[in-house]
Amino acid sequence: MNDNRGDRPRTLSAAEVAEELGLCRDWIYHLLRTGALPGAKLGSRTWRIRRETVDAILAGELRIGRAS
Repeated sequence: MNDNRGDRPRTLSAAEVAEELGLCRDWIYHLLRTGALPGAKLGSRTWRIRRETVDAILAGELRIGRAS
């Protein structure tokens, strides 16, 4: 799903997030399952992560790690 600012999607898959952050896709899935990375699970297998979340991580405004 794209936003109004060009071709940037509003949500990303776990694989897309892994590529943007330079992390292993399996690690992204682990972070999602444990709640350390905010995301929404659609159905039984599909995760979506908001673009704003990834942008905040890249800007150093949000750290991902252990869920509190």
